[in-house]
Amino acid sequence: MWDRFANGKRDFTDGPYNIQNPEDFFKDSFYNYGFNPEVGSVGFPIAATIRATMPQEGWQIPIFTKLSDGYVEEVSNLVWTYHKYIPYSNPGTIHDQIELYGKAKDLDDFYEKAQLVNYIQYRALLEGRTSRI
Repeated sequence: MWDRFANGKRDFTDGPYNIQNPEDFFKDSFYNYGFNPEVGSVGFPIAATIRATMPQEGWQIPIFTKLSDGYVEEVSNLVWTYHKYIPYSNPGTIHDQIELYGKAKDLDDFYEKAQLVNYIQYRALLEGRTSRI
């Protein structure tokens, strides 16, 4: 393992960093390598932080557009886009994890749903990984 990691040929991988279906963390095929230097998921700060650090146009939650295949695409405001907002969906493979808990009404509601999704993501990430030890 270490020989492949240290040989300089990038025989390892890191990530993913985007939203995942929580059950995928438990699949045999999810982790390609025994050693993964980094893995993560999405994250979102509390609503008060958004209000304190962003102009008012940054307080708008994403526009959720239902696509013909049933998936939802999130389109964030320009401020979030500038700061590299990572959506809670991946149309075609991952249903919107925010909307699993109902349509977000405003920033506070979005934040609360996002925190629940973040918890579930990281819990699945850690439990899925430790189930392989």
